[in-house]
This record gives sequence, C-alpha cells and structure tokens, in this order.
Amino acid sequence: MIFLLAVYGKGTKANLTKSERNALANLLPRIAEEYQAN
Repeated sequence: MIFLLAVYGKGTKANLTKSERNALANLLPRIAEEYQAN
C-alpha cells in the first residue's frame, strides 16, 4: 500500500518548516499502525 499526502501545491511553499516536518514524522507511524490494525 502506498500513501500519498498532499501537503502543499507546487509553488505555494518552497520548504516545510522544522515543525511541519516533525508533525509529518509523527503522523506517518500512526498511519501505518492504523492501516496494520485493519
């Protein structure tokens, strides 16, 4: 299974902030856990 996350449209934002990267890093394991539980 491949999960795609749409964070920002191209040209809207060049880079994610450190806080945004950390939020995504915390979100990804939770998505995987939820997927495996079902």
